[in-house]
Amino acid sequence: MAKRRKGVRQFHGLPALAGGFLRGLVFVRGLAFVRGLLPFDLPGLPLLLANAAPLASTHSRARPPLRYKPLSEACMRLDPDAVSELLEKNIQRDVARKRGKHIKAFRGLRGVPVQEITKILVKTWNPKLNLIDDGESLHTLFCTAHEDGLIAVGLLAAMVPDEPIAALEMVDRWVTMVDDTETADALGWMVLGPALLASGEPWLASLRTYRTEHGWGARRMAVMAGMALLPIPLQGMCAAALRERMGMPRLQFVAQADSPAIHELLHVFLRDEDPRVVKSFIRVARSWGESEPDDCEAWLGTVRGGVAKRLREELERGVKKGRRRAKREAEAAAYEAEHGSEADPEGGFDPDLH
Repeated sequence: MAKRRKGVRQFHGLPALAGGFLRGLVFVRGLAFVRGLLPFDLPGLPLLLANAAPLASTHSRARPPLRYKPLSEACMRLDPDAVSELLEKNIQRDVARKRGKHIKAFRGLRGVPVQEITKILVKTWNPKLNLIDDGESLHTLFCTAHEDGLIAVGLLAAMVPDEPIAALEMVDRWVTMVDDTETADALGWMVLGPALLASGEPWLASLRTYRTEHGWGARRMAVMAGMALLPIPLQGMCAAALRERMGMPRLQFVAQADSPAIHELLHVFLRDEDPRVVKSFIRVARSWGESEPDDCEAWLGTVRGGVAKRLREELERGVKKGRRRAKREAEAAAYEAEHGSEADPEGGFDPDLH
């Protein structure tokens, strides 16, 4: 682990704890030993025992929890040490300084440019990867540092179509370690949302679990899962492996917004006061307004007590944008029906020239 964490930039609060770290480590190891003897999980320890704790699921799944093969028994198609070494070679001090102002991940920050993380993710992706043989390697990679974790999320996103239930179990394993917005957004949009859709797990019950049992990072992740229900092209570096697998530069999970599911999502997290969760809530709600302006406007009228001014403004902005887009599409369809597709070989339409 020390080899993988070389070059990882920790946030400034950690050095002050160095004096009592050894005593705390002995105490935690003792708790880990006792934890294996008890018939129930100890609350509040999954972050400290991330590498030693057994898999624990917070949701009811259709089958017993998946047990991953230890690293020594795995095929090692995914080598977390090799991935970490590639990241170390691309560390840039100015990137670490700039990103460190916004990201305070407990796992630490290396300072690798986004384009380099994307390249390493694509290079690491292997169609033979699966969560039974490579689950422990993936978990080790996620626990190493912030950038390593983003690559782990991207690899997991590419496995969701084949193993949605196993992907949800891995999300359950990582959920208490989500403490930055990038990881929360990627896990929600690329993994949690599509895995819930593919597995048939109860949408509302899962969202309520994230709302009541976890911190702000998990709640933001659950809100961002709503992006998978909207016809929005995937964005961000963590989608690179999924694009590579599908062989398509532009991907979206659904062709039309699932308004009933979005309706449930917004009602569950409407009163969340954490600004980081509110920001993701506004993004999902505005995107819904752009995709289904009538449904979004109707929902606004059903909220008891109304919504905050900022949220209403963003929703109304999304509704207006969605209606302008629908009008342009209707005009383009009418033009094509009247003149035929050969009249505009580029596929575009400008009403000002019509």
